Amino acid sequence: MSAARLFSIADKVIMTAITVALIVAVPVSAVAFVVQTL
Repeated sequence: MSAARLFSIADKVIMTAITVALIVAVPVSAVAFVVQTL
């Protein structure tokens, strides 16, 4: 029971981390691309 609960929490944390990483990576990569273009 507790193991399944921990797995569920871990899954939510991982999904949140991936989402945040994508949200952060998009503008960062865009800025890097613009800087390289300049």
